[in-house]
Amino acid sequence: FSYMYGSVTAGHTTLSDRIFLEQSKTIRRLAEESPCIIVGRGGNKILWDLPGALHVFIYAKEAYRKRRIVELYGVPEPDADRLIRQLDKKRKSYLLNYTEQVWGDPRNYHLCIDSGYTGIENGVKIIQALYLADESTKM
Repeated sequence: FSYMYGSVTAGHTTLSDRIFLEQSKTIRRLAEESPCIIVGRGGNKILWDLPGALHVFIYAKEAYRKRRIVELYGVPEPDADRLIRQLDKKRKSYLLNYTEQVWGDPRNYHLCIDSGYTGIENGVKIIQALYLADESTKM
Protein backbone atom coordinates (compact mmCIF):
# COMPACT_ATOMS: atom_id res chain seq x y z
CA PHE A 1 0.00 0.00 0.00
CA SER A 2 3.01 2.20 0.34
CA TYR A 3 3.03 2.53 -3.45
CA MET A 4 -0.06 4.71 -3.25
CA TYR A 5 1.48 7.08 -0.76
CA GLY A 6 4.79 7.68 -2.46
CA SER A 7 7.21 5.79 -0.26
CA VAL A 8 8.36 3.86 -3.31
CA THR A 9 9.72 5.88 -6.20
CA ALA A 10 8.24 5.31 -9.65
CA GLY A 11 11.62 4.34 -11.08
CA HIS A 12 11.93 1.38 -8.71
CA THR A 13 8.55 -0.24 -9.20
CA THR A 14 7.62 -3.23 -11.29
CA LEU A 15 5.04 -3.14 -14.06
CA SER A 16 2.59 -4.84 -11.69
CA ASP A 17 3.19 -2.14 -9.09
CA ARG A 18 2.53 0.60 -11.62
CA ILE A 19 -0.63 -1.16 -12.80
CA PHE A 20 -1.88 -1.33 -9.20
CA LEU A 21 -1.16 2.36 -8.71
CA GLU A 22 -3.07 3.31 -11.87
CA GLN A 23 -5.96 0.98 -10.97
CA SER A 24 -6.09 2.60 -7.53
CA LYS A 25 -6.27 6.07 -9.03
CA THR A 26 -9.03 4.96 -11.40
CA ILE A 27 -11.01 3.25 -8.63
CA ARG A 28 -10.74 6.34 -6.45
CA ARG A 29 -11.76 8.68 -9.28
CA LEU A 30 -14.77 6.55 -10.26
CA ALA A 31 -15.97 6.24 -6.66
CA GLU A 32 -15.65 9.98 -6.06
CA GLU A 33 -17.55 10.82 -9.27
CA SER A 34 -20.62 8.64 -8.75
CA PRO A 35 -21.89 5.50 -7.04
CA CYS A 36 -20.22 2.41 -8.45
CA ILE A 37 -19.39 -1.19 -7.65
CA ILE A 38 -15.75 -2.21 -7.42
CA VAL A 39 -15.06 -5.94 -7.32
CA GLY A 40 -11.72 -6.88 -5.81
CA ARG A 41 -8.49 -5.06 -6.66
CA GLY A 42 -8.14 -3.96 -3.02
CA GLY A 43 -11.05 -1.55 -3.41
CA ASN A 44 -11.95 -1.80 0.26
CA LYS A 45 -8.52 -0.48 1.26
CA ILE A 46 -8.35 2.10 -1.53
CA LEU A 47 -11.76 3.51 -0.59
CA TRP A 48 -11.76 2.92 3.17
CA ASP A 49 -11.89 6.62 3.99
CA LEU A 50 -14.51 7.50 1.37
CA PRO A 51 -17.75 8.56 3.11
CA GLY A 52 -20.69 6.36 2.15
CA ALA A 53 -18.56 3.56 0.69
CA LEU A 54 -19.86 0.15 1.70
CA HIS A 55 -17.25 -2.63 1.85
CA VAL A 56 -18.64 -6.14 1.39
CA PHE A 57 -16.90 -9.51 1.32
CA ILE A 58 -18.88 -12.24 -0.41
CA TYR A 59 -17.85 -15.80 0.29
CA ALA A 60 -19.25 -19.32 0.17
CA LYS A 61 -18.30 -22.81 1.23
CA GLU A 62 -16.10 -24.69 -1.19
CA ALA A 63 -18.82 -27.17 -2.22
CA TYR A 64 -21.08 -24.31 -3.32
CA ARG A 65 -18.26 -22.55 -5.15
CA LYS A 66 -17.27 -25.77 -6.88
CA ARG A 67 -20.83 -26.47 -8.05
CA ARG A 68 -21.15 -22.92 -9.32
CA ILE A 69 -17.89 -23.08 -11.31
CA VAL A 70 -18.95 -26.37 -12.90
CA GLU A 71 -22.44 -25.09 -13.79
CA LEU A 72 -21.60 -21.54 -14.88
CA TYR A 73 -18.29 -22.02 -16.62
CA GLY A 74 -18.40 -25.65 -17.66
CA VAL A 75 -15.21 -26.48 -15.79
CA PRO A 76 -14.89 -30.25 -15.30
CA GLU A 77 -15.54 -31.14 -11.67
CA PRO A 78 -12.04 -32.54 -11.00
CA ASP A 79 -10.53 -29.25 -12.21
CA ALA A 80 -12.83 -27.06 -10.13
CA ASP A 81 -11.02 -27.76 -6.84
CA ARG A 82 -7.66 -26.88 -8.36
CA LEU A 83 -9.08 -23.72 -9.94
CA ILE A 84 -10.57 -22.57 -6.62
CA ARG A 85 -7.25 -23.10 -4.84
CA GLN A 86 -5.33 -21.23 -7.56
CA LEU A 87 -7.73 -18.27 -7.61
CA ASP A 88 -7.82 -18.01 -3.82
CA LYS A 89 -4.02 -18.14 -3.65
CA LYS A 90 -3.77 -15.31 -6.21
CA ARG A 91 -6.36 -13.23 -4.39
CA LYS A 92 -4.62 -13.70 -1.04
CA SER A 93 -1.22 -12.86 -2.47
CA TYR A 94 -2.45 -9.81 -4.39
CA LEU A 95 -4.27 -8.32 -1.42
CA LEU A 96 -1.42 -8.93 1.00
CA ASN A 97 1.17 -7.56 -1.41
CA TYR A 98 -0.68 -4.40 -2.38
CA THR A 99 -2.79 -3.57 0.67
CA GLU A 100 -1.14 -5.46 3.53
CA GLN A 101 -4.53 -7.01 4.30
CA VAL A 102 -5.41 -10.64 4.87
CA TRP A 103 -7.95 -11.72 2.26
CA GLY A 104 -11.30 -12.56 3.87
CA ASP A 105 -10.53 -10.95 7.23
CA PRO A 106 -13.92 -9.61 8.33
CA ARG A 107 -12.27 -6.59 9.99
CA ASN A 108 -11.58 -5.24 6.49
CA TYR A 109 -15.27 -5.03 5.60
CA HIS A 110 -18.52 -3.57 6.87
CA LEU A 111 -20.43 -6.70 5.87
CA CYS A 112 -19.62 -10.32 5.03
CA ILE A 113 -22.20 -12.40 3.17
CA ASP A 114 -22.25 -16.16 2.65
CA SER A 115 -23.75 -16.33 -0.85
CA GLY A 116 -24.12 -20.09 -0.52
CA TYR A 117 -26.57 -19.43 2.31
CA THR A 118 -28.32 -16.30 1.08
CA GLY A 119 -28.23 -17.06 -2.64
CA ILE A 120 -27.14 -14.44 -5.15
CA GLU A 121 -30.44 -12.54 -5.39
CA ASN A 122 -30.93 -12.27 -1.62
CA GLY A 123 -27.30 -11.25 -1.19
CA VAL A 124 -27.88 -8.41 -3.66
CA LYS A 125 -31.02 -7.36 -1.79
CA ILE A 126 -29.13 -7.28 1.52
CA ILE A 127 -26.39 -5.11 0.05
CA GLN A 128 -28.90 -2.78 -1.62
CA ALA A 129 -30.91 -2.40 1.58
CA LEU A 130 -27.84 -1.56 3.62
CA TYR A 131 -26.44 0.83 1.03
CA LEU A 132 -29.75 2.59 0.63
CA ALA A 133 -30.33 2.81 4.38
CA ASP A 134 -30.68 6.20 6.00
CA GLU A 135 -27.34 8.04 6.06
CA SER A 136 -27.62 8.40 9.82
CA THR A 137 -27.10 4.68 10.26
CA LYS A 138 -23.82 4.63 8.30
CA MET A 139 -20.57 4.98 10.17
